Amino acid sequence: MTRLQDMPVRFICLMLAILVYAIAGSPTPDFPGWPEGIMAALLVIAAGPGAAFALTNPGMPLVHKIFFVFGMSVPVITGCLHGYDMSSIGRDMAAFLFLCLPLFLFPLIAGHAVRERWLIGCIVILGIVFSLRALGPAYGYMAPAPELYYLTNAPTVLFTAILMVGIMLTATMTRPFVPLLALKALLALLVIMTVLWAMLMDVQRATIGAVIVSALIGLLVAFIRHPRRVIVPLLIIAALLFICLPVFQDALYAMARKTAKVGLNMRLEEVKAVIDTISLSPLQALVGTGWGAKMSSPAVGGVHVAYTHSLLSYMLLKTGLLGLGVTLGWLAVYGWNVVRIARRDLMVGLGLGWGLVIPVLLYASHKSLDFGLILLLIAVLADGCTRRVASAKAPV
Repeated sequence: MTRLQDMPVRFICLMLAILVYAIAGSPTPDFPGWPEGIMAALLVIAAGPGAAFALTNPGMPLVHKIFFVFGMSVPVITGCLHGYDMSSIGRDMAAFLFLCLPLFLFPLIAGHAVRERWLIGCIVILGIVFSLRALGPAYGYMAPAPELYYLTNAPTVLFTAILMVGIMLTATMTRPFVPLLALKALLALLVIMTVLWAMLMDVQRATIGAVIVSALIGLLVAFIRHPRRVIVPLLIIAALLFICLPVFQDALYAMARKTAKVGLNMRLEEVKAVIDTISLSPLQALVGTGWGAKMSSPAVGGVHVAYTHSLLSYMLLKTGLLGLGVTLGWLAVYGWNVVRIARRDLMVGLGLGWGLVIPVLLYASHKSLDFGLILLLIAVLADGCTRRVASAKAPV
């Protein structure tokens, strides 16, 4: 593997930004501080001077460039015309730039397999550290955070868990037995248990369900391909279920109680409130309320907030039907890329797929750097699929 000192400075800055975010950052801070300042500076350096020519990059689909131009013009103008304060407009623009992270960083990583692996490694470290930070206050090795960070909502945490499931399955199914693979499986299992425990502490139903469904899909596909080799991972899972049965029972009870109490957390009512808000005028329905806008959200008890829990309803509110149409076209490209990645590596594809779908439909983590990193990873891995296909078709 390429040594760290052989990496370009821009890529090292990207990794440092992820590590600063992991150790001291917050997905959606109420009051951005020094970690966010350092991260912003490192990301700007990582993007480099070429960011000014991102729209001319032939490696990114046209719809990505249309999405960026639209988001940096129409909702900005709309927000300014409505007279929203610049700090609110700036926060929404920062969240939008996270969505456009691949546009600026794709050329730095695409076509470099070693950098892809380092990026995946940094994202896994981010997922582990966020999980440990979420568990810290409960076990006394960290002081409670000054605000709610919602660390286990991060799609990078979910991706880490599902990727480790895939690594564990692969390691335990490989024949003949290799001690190093057994150690790899054990480390992956420890990460899975840590991440799941952090999710259980916060009763994150969607992400826990995604990990379980992904594990079942992985086992099913493995059983179809190699029925005998599934025996070992099944025995490991059965042993864990037996040992941790009281914990799983308490977790199921907590999730059932939360479901009975809050249902879908007023997500459908939130969408209805968005539609009511933009329906005040035909122009507002077309272009939305602009960056910086707030609305009374049923999902948070009627408090006026500048976000919604779904990327789709968020873009509908801020950019109207026109912006929603552009967003759907932009998401379609990422959705198809996830399918292509899953064909090559099922568990990586599932991890990225859930990391894409849940913020788009359920959680406000679409405003975080985590979601931008998931989009970046989808873009570069899908490009790797394209390169492999082109290489296979090339004449010998």
